[in-house]
Amino acid sequence: MTVNPPAPTLSATPASTGNVAAAGGITGINVASNTNWTVASSESWATLSAPSGTNNGTVNVTLAPNTGTAPRTVTLTFTAGSLTRTVTITQDGVTPTLTVSPTTITNVAAAGESKTLTVTSNVAWTVASDKSWATLSASSGTNNGTVDATLAPNTGIASRTVTVTFTAGSLTRTVTITQDGVTPTLSVSPTTLSPTAAGGTATVTVNSNVASWSAVSNQGWATVSPTSGANNGTVTVTFTANIGTSPRTAKLTFSATGLPNQEVQITQPGTAPMLSVAPASFTSVAAAGETKIVTVTSNAAWTATSDKAWATLSASSGTNNGTVNVTLAPNTGTAQRTATLTFTAGSLNQTVTITQDGVTPTLRVSPYNALTHSCRRNSYGNRKFQCSSMDRCFQSRMGYCLSYKRNKQRNSGSYIHSEHRHFPEDSKTDLQCDRTSQSRSSDHTTGNCADAFSSSCIVHERSRRRRDEDRYGHFKCRMDCHF
Repeated sequence: MTVNPPAPTLSATPASTGNVAAAGGITGINVASNTNWTVASSESWATLSAPSGTNNGTVNVTLAPNTGTAPRTVTLTFTAGSLTRTVTITQDGVTPTLTVSPTTITNVAAAGESKTLTVTSNVAWTVASDKSWATLSASSGTNNGTVDATLAPNTGIASRTVTVTFTAGSLTRTVTITQDGVTPTLSVSPTTLSPTAAGGTATVTVNSNVASWSAVSNQGWATVSPTSGANNGTVTVTFTANIGTSPRTAKLTFSATGLPNQEVQITQPGTAPMLSVAPASFTSVAAAGETKIVTVTSNAAWTATSDKAWATLSASSGTNNGTVNVTLAPNTGTAQRTATLTFTAGSLNQTVTITQDGVTPTLRVSPYNALTHSCRRNSYGNRKFQCSSMDRCFQSRMGYCLSYKRNKQRNSGSYIHSEHRHFPEDSKTDLQCDRTSQSRSSDHTTGNCADAFSSSCIVHERSRRRRDEDRYGHFKCRMDCHF
């Protein structure tokens, strides 16, 4: 009789194991079988105590430490003939760790320097800087390591801060680095300026590291542009011409908060003294008197004098440009007269010559009450005429003579004169008067009359009407002359 062998059996327990410590360890797997079997591991970090066995037995699985943060799984495969059984073992990942030291750095030199940061971690990490002026020697790493942070020079006066951030998974660590600012400075060059009297421009250089400074001038003839700035810069100074003869000074002041003021001293020379007058002469000034204007052009103080009392000045001195009125009193003489005005500014002298005409010569007869002349004939006539002022009129006639006297009677503002004269019929009479228009009536004369006025004569036709002869054998006529 034939006896058949029993059917093969195979089991492995437990079929799965989880949460094995990341640090590693040994896990036992129990095998139940009635035959020979083998076992294999899918991962090198999980090693077996025996690769095979017979019947029942135990296989120890040793798990190496899991340095990663993620869990990992190994599969064990048991085989007995055609039978296969699998066992899974899951090992936890390590808990991520990340520390950086130091966590703060202060008082980094404004000139710039490098600082080392130490990283302690069991995972991969990255690092970044939030300021371009702080650069890092590495942007990532794994596990422990170091990172150098290099800070560029800080040219400002204020301190500045950079934050360096390390990241490992969900872990974040930061390092704060503070860099000092430079010591505030403010200086200018040059510190003195000497523009010419004609004026012009100059440049002042500002050396500073502050965020704001200002510039101001204490004189309007020296202006600055711009009037403010930041850090280094330049300022243009514009000078107007100094038309005075004396030098003048100005001061520019540059200031910044918390710093001593910086000053630029300016000295501008004066212009050489100058003096001119116009016109240099006046001629044909009316004898009646008048006022003339002299224009003075100068850049200095000046004086003015007249050498004649009849020429008076409205001002005896002045400064820079100006005018002087010259008042000339009436010239009662017939001759011209001259006055000299002298203008003086320091060693400079200018003169103005003024020539005033004399009055027109006139002939007056005195006394007023009577004139007596010898006459060639005994004939005579009576005549009345008017003069427009108290001045008497004088007449001369062709070698004949006359006598007249002024009456005391006053008529319409004029004086009435009575005249006794002798002349034959149809003769000519010359008339002269030292005033303007007058009207005269004359009896016992014929012919034409001429009046002399202002050196010119106007001939008038004399109207005549013949009447009866008088007892002296003369005709009675009437003559009107207007002048």
